[in-house]
Amino acid sequence: MSRGKELLARLRADNRPRKVPLLGEDVYVSQITIAEQSKITAMFPEDSAKRQAAILVLKICDADGKPLFTADDRDALVGEPGANKFAAVWNAINGVSLDVQAEK
Repeated sequence: MSRGKELLARLRADNRPRKVPLLGEDVYVSQITIAEQSKITAMFPEDSAKRQAAILVLKICDADGKPLFTADDRDALVGEPGANKFAAVWNAINGVSLDVQAEK
């Protein structure tokens, strides 16, 4: 197996949903793929807030993998104050581990 294929296999294996705290609860989040990011960017090319909300809807789930939000929640998420509440979620979506966050 080539080194590139080996790295791709490790990347896929590492994209399991991770438990992340959100407002005192544990939610689960998987990393976003390039394809998912491209699709959402195409859906909302001029609206970064809706892109971000769409990513949250797509990536936040419960322990069984069931989404916690629906597309109907997107506008409410856009208007949610305190974006820092989602910092750990965003880090997990982007592949930053909780261990790395704790080191800072």
